[in-house]
Amino acid sequence: MRVNNVRRCDAPLVGEDNHHPSVEFLLDVNAHRYLRKSRCSGFNFRRGDYQALNAALLRVDWPGLLENVDVNAGVNVFYNILRGLISEHIPQLNINKNFPFYFSKDTIRTIRRKHKFHSRYKIYKDPLDYDQFRHSRALSKRLISRDFYRYLDTIEQELPHDSNRFFKFVSHRKCHSKFPSVMMRGDVEASSPEEISNLFADFFSSVFEPVFGSDENLDIVDNKYNSNYLHEVTISEESVTEALRTLNQNKGPGPDEIPPILLRNCCDSLSLPLAIIFNRSLQSGVFPHCWKLSKINSFHIT
Repeated sequence: MRVNNVRRCDAPLVGEDNHHPSVEFLLDVNAHRYLRKSRCSGFNFRRGDYQALNAALLRVDWPGLLENVDVNAGVNVFYNILRGLISEHIPQLNINKNFPFYFSKDTIRTIRRKHKFHSRYKIYKDPLDYDQFRHSRALSKRLISRDFYRYLDTIEQELPHDSNRFFKFVSHRKCHSKFPSVMMRGDVEASSPEEISNLFADFFSSVFEPVFGSDENLDIVDNKYNSNYLHEVTISEESVTEALRTLNQNKGPGPDEIPPILLRNCCDSLSLPLAIIFNRSLQSGVFPHCWKLSKINSFHIT
């Protein structure tokens, strides 16, 4: 916000004296517009049928499927089978961004009913529609208040053990994403999520400095790292199982959208294919391309 054209007011709205003259000015207000959060869908991994999913994974002939393929092809086979079984045994979840996440189904249903009767009343002017609208409006207010205070009570009880719920609540109260709708880097302007992401990528790549000054000290041939030691390392199924059991199931997924809760609940059935892929990677000196991807959370500083 900027103040412009400050001057003596010719027509003051209230009385003034010589020592306190009235002034008028223009306010240049640049209202920040933020990127809208789109409606998204996914899987409700907390309600998955992991018993059936484990049984299906154990029936897969992983050694036969991964025997004569390279590391990247093997990882693709692994994900294709896993995602296909996820769609069969994990229920889908539509995330509705039009309502707060703590609203119950009854509250959302009542709010929609209120909107329906309000629209009908504006068209037909039927007093019965207005009565239904007034009843739904009063009921929705009570339900919203109930859901809100129930959620606050849950946060207060879980705060000593899980602070993520509290920060999720704070983020929701902001009612927008962390990024403005238009961002600039130099003379380049970006106004869509993809363009803004590319701006960040260009900036990060411009300031990135490799740990090694070059690849001269690495024995790399045909994009493969030749080592006299790594190919001698063997990863057992038991070690993979134990590692998966230590995952925090409350954490979110990575770029592959496979959350820790699934990996932990399916540790016995996923240890074999993962051990095969890990050992193939060490023996061939090739790290899977899709596992080089990562999520970067950028914090916009104003």
